[in-house]
Amino acid sequence: MTSPTTFGLHTVWGTGSTDVYAGGEGGVIIHYDGANWTPVQDADVVSPYSVKSISGSGPSDVWAATSDNRLLHGPAAKWSSTDPCPEPGSFHPEFSALQVFSAGEAIAVHFDQGTICQQRGGIWQPSSLVLQFDSGFQDVWGTGPNDIFVVGSRRLAHFDGLSWSVVVENVSAVALWGSSSTDVWALGGPYGGLKNSGLRYGGSQWSVVSAAPGAVEIWGSGPNDVYAVDTGYSIWHYDGKAWSEIKTQATSSLNAIWGSGPTDVFAVGDKGTILHWTP
Repeated sequence: MTSPTTFGLHTVWGTGSTDVYAGGEGGVIIHYDGANWTPVQDADVVSPYSVKSISGSGPSDVWAATSDNRLLHGPAAKWSSTDPCPEPGSFHPEFSALQVFSAGEAIAVHFDQGTICQQRGGIWQPSSLVLQFDSGFQDVWGTGPNDIFVVGSRRLAHFDGLSWSVVVENVSAVALWGSSSTDVWALGGPYGGLKNSGLRYGGSQWSVVSAAPGAVEIWGSGPNDVYAVDTGYSIWHYDGKAWSEIKTQATSSLNAIWGSGPTDVFAVGDKGTILHWTP
């Protein structure tokens, strides 16, 4: 697809096939209307750093998390910007992932600080999480505000609506996604003990399973239709039995993947790369 930017793209998300956002380096945010990608014109608000994650509850409630601890809210003629969970002093932790469950209910996690910012009843505030993650959090996924998984360096934790608990120790992963509360994947990325495998939760325990090697992001339309991107130029697909590689025409690394359904999947990456998969 023709991209309106040459900046690296780190995230992609949408409400449907004609309402898709991508964001990345330089604070760039672009939008797809089903025909063309166009820049979101918001130079006064968009972060000079990177947009790390985008999520929303619908077309009129879209959030973007940045690498300088800000959350942008749109769409509108002018997106608003907030620093919802400031740290003491001048230190600004870096948001790494964001998920919006419904209007007023969301969660954002920090990469370089093992802290979490949650939106409950429309109000953003620091979470009471007291777990120590050696290098902060890499990703977050959940079915709702009372069923959330987070993953970081060496640990995977779960929130049940009342408290956080560590559910897996001594395993590092970088990407989370699930089709339900009893079917959740955690993939290991290009480094560490899970680089050629992953973890899968089946409702009672986590098990090591084969997975897309080196995967950095994962998304699926259901338990037997799961996609992942690696640090190279490939997309991987899981059909309920095994992972298989899909060769692409990308010439830059892929960083994120999302789809509106099994026949409408977007992948984005470095140098403004945008792929649209319609199998």
